[in-house]
Amino acid sequence: MKNRGLLAILIAFIAGLIAIGCGGNGSDNGGGTAGNTGTLKVMLADAGDPTITALNLTINKVEANVDGQWKVVSDQTQTFDLLALAKTDTEIGSADLPVGTYDQIRFFPTSATVTDSTGTHDVTIPSGSQTGVKVNIQGGYTVTNKQVTTLLIDFNVQHSLVVTGSGKYILKPVVKGVVKVLSGTVTGTVQDANGVVAGAEVDAYLSSDMSTVVNSTTTRSDGTFKVWALMPGTYTLVISDTPEGGSTETATVTDVAVTADHNTDVGTVTIS
Repeated sequence: MKNRGLLAILIAFIAGLIAIGCGGNGSDNGGGTAGNTGTLKVMLADAGDPTITALNLTINKVEANVDGQWKVVSDQTQTFDLLALAKTDTEIGSADLPVGTYDQIRFFPTSATVTDSTGTHDVTIPSGSQTGVKVNIQGGYTVTNKQVTTLLIDFNVQHSLVVTGSGKYILKPVVKGVVKVLSGTVTGTVQDANGVVAGAEVDAYLSSDMSTVVNSTTTRSDGTFKVWALMPGTYTLVISDTPEGGSTETATVTDVAVTADHNTDVGTVTIS
């Protein structure tokens, strides 16, 4: 009887060890690499519009898409004056997300106002508050374990703001998205015979393809400009301005080398 009792205890002990071992393996399979996360940070910059003095945009959510599923990056309601982001970008969301390859983000604008020479006006946003403004990230991007991935969203106000015949403003966002450290910027100053030029258009083309504008901006009141979100390569800048009552003045800057995570300054450019 004693032997049988000892045998029963031994069997129970071994069974317990097996159960613990199986439970441990199950936990590893459930956590494993599937539980790894990295940080995604989204920054917003802007290309200005010389016809207005402010564009205040309210966003209540930012999301990123991985494998067909939208993950929340920010669900805080925030308001930004886009014209204040022409020189310096600002963060609109940050979150820890599952590792994986992402290719798109979206943000949800809920309201906007524009200030021009006649005052401040409401802006109509056709469908962005319901479906979100989707931004494809050039080349896609990867959120890696315990690393920070920063995206740059360049909002081109001048090409996004539409004025109707009755003077109403409509926002149809023209937005470019890149991985910030993989892209570069170009800065400079535009002048003519009378001094610095505000409101000149600056278009950046890949020198190998002058048929398509890669990105554009306009000069600010001090004549300076910054073109954001350019992938590495050699660019040609085409700069133009039409003074009131005058003829169009232009200039072309060739062989502008853009490298990743770097700014290229082309100095002062004179248009004529």
